[in-house]
Amino acid sequence: MERLFQNPSAASHAYDRSLTIASCVVNVSGKRASKLVGGPTTNDPSYSNLIRAMNSGRYPACIDAGELNGLSPRFLSSAIAERFLIDEGAAGGGVKAVNVNADSSNAFHGDLKGEVTIDNIGRCIAIYSPDLVRKVMETESGSAAESSALSTLYSQTPQCGLTGLPEGIPSTAQRMALVDGMYAWAHRDR
Repeated sequence: MERLFQNPSAASHAYDRSLTIASCVVNVSGKRASKLVGGPTTNDPSYSNLIRAMNSGRYPACIDAGELNGLSPRFLSSAIAERFLIDEGAAGGGVKAVNVNADSSNAFHGDLKGEVTIDNIGRCIAIYSPDLVRKVMETESGSAAESSALSTLYSQTPQCGLTGLPEGIPSTAQRMALVDGMYAWAHRDR
């Protein structure tokens, strides 16, 4: 994972491949594939369900056996979440969310004063600018269009702590933080 983020082009390629696999997994399993979304802020922090499912041979049409060793559960989990978000359709009628409960949102994304992570920022932006997150998801990973969509998103959501692209954080990591945050927010009561 660390090596992928040291090479942004490789990270983008790996995420694009994960998106292809995720589409196949969701097509095969439907809504049951939502149980494969894991990570630190889920009920499956170590991606156990996803790893078990991919190693079970349940998805031979989706992934070659030789590809399993190079597959990042983190990337695939985010890609599955992105696929579900795309399938769920538009977030609303405008760029900004309306009627956001500040207490609920603060509890969800955490304190944005002091040290923050891209995950905190991604969760905040997912709440306040869901349609701008969707604009990022409409772009190809690692593209100039993705960079432009990210830049617009940060400039339009200053309450989340950034007004421009963060330095040193590859666009793929930013995208995954936004997707994971939006998926967690959209599915918090399920």
